[in-house]
Amino acid sequence: MRVLLVALLLLATHAFAADDTEGYENFDSDTGLYFHPISVEVKGGQGSFCFSCDAADHDVIVNLFVYDPAKKTGRNLFSRPPGEIRSLIIESEYDAKERKMVFLGDGRVKNNKNIRPRKPSDQILIESYACSDEKNCRYTLWKAGKMGGEPKVLFAFSQSEAESIEWHLDVKNRVVRLLTRTQTGYAVREFDWQ
Repeated sequence: MRVLLVALLLLATHAFAADDTEGYENFDSDTGLYFHPISVEVKGGQGSFCFSCDAADHDVIVNLFVYDPAKKTGRNLFSRPPGEIRSLIIESEYDAKERKMVFLGDGRVKNNKNIRPRKPSDQILIESYACSDEKNCRYTLWKAGKMGGEPKVLFAFSQSEAESIEWHLDVKNRVVRLLTRTQTGYAVREFDWQ
């Protein structure tokens, strides 16, 4: 009975993990590009992706394959995987009825109401997580062009800083906003999102 319960729990956990990344595999309405995640299996929480994970084997997304059906060409977004991809934001189309932008992937999208009609951004935001050892883990936010080019780092912060740092995409103002908690409030930095 215990074995059956553990097996059902593992299957449910695996199914939930697959749903968690469902938005990463999709077509961009604006460009027609097809995005597909590239995963690797992590054995028992070991490796540079997840020192704090449980002992179960699991898949992590480490790159994104971008395919152009019109040109019949494909490429990996990163020439060298940056670690585990934790978040992805792709602005895909404008929804005139709802007056907002539509996104592929998940993300920290805010202020997405009463948006004036415009073409979607030609950029992608990617948050990665990697560790050089158990004590040196970093989150990195990357900005990359949908149509090509090597991703560029917008900012990075350590695992120990993560509790005092927040970031989001402000759709209306077209900026990526980084908030760092201070003793009296927040320090704010903004990065262009065009």
